[in-house]
Amino acid sequence: MTMKRKPTSKKTIGVTVSLILLTGLTIGLLGVLGNMAGLWSGAPRATSPTAQPISGDYDGSVTLQGVYVGTYNDIISPTLVDLGNIDLSLHLDQSGTVINGYVSLSQTLVYSHVETIMVTPVGPTPGPQTPTPVSQPLDIGPRVHGAYTTAVLHLESDPVTAALNELKITRRFSLVSTKVENNGASLSGVYRETIWGYNTEPSTVVGAFTLQRPVFEASRWLYLPVLFRQ
Repeated sequence: MTMKRKPTSKKTIGVTVSLILLTGLTIGLLGVLGNMAGLWSGAPRATSPTAQPISGDYDGSVTLQGVYVGTYNDIISPTLVDLGNIDLSLHLDQSGTVINGYVSLSQTLVYSHVETIMVTPVGPTPGPQTPTPVSQPLDIGPRVHGAYTTAVLHLESDPVTAALNELKITRRFSLVSTKVENNGASLSGVYRETIWGYNTEPSTVVGAFTLQRPVFEASRWLYLPVLFRQ
């Protein structure tokens, strides 16, 4: 990719952001944030087709497209620079127009453990032959909060702060999606993440995100009795 020459300050910001994000946050790898971001855990958890429109486990990626001086709330055209891709995985729950959730560490390697919550595994309805599911601890990244109104999904993460080379670095991101498809199973839009504390002014990286939730297709299961019939 050919890029026009930019002022030194802009190039410095681009290098700074790319180093922090694309190395999976060296902070996390060195253990400064505590536990390392979660390891790959295989296929994402399935989501029931009866779930709310925007609920369940979403996996995808962000194509990082540029940076600018300012915060994620500032709608500024970024200095274009190819920063590659990062993985992103979220668990979301919808109640009316309100959306809450957290960064899942199962496939997101650029965020580290923030807290541990208790979750109950999803499975068959307990019965005489089925034991009641027992809650299990789950390490998660930063929580996210927002709303889905007038066909626009807007999420913001809680800020996460860590130490890096005697600096206090804070990160926070937002997702704005005007493309919610397949009954909420497909989300895409603009990703903005701000880093405070590395330079004298905050810098924000901008990208395009795409997230997908597993979808059950009932028609696939209708033919199972035929396939196994003798």
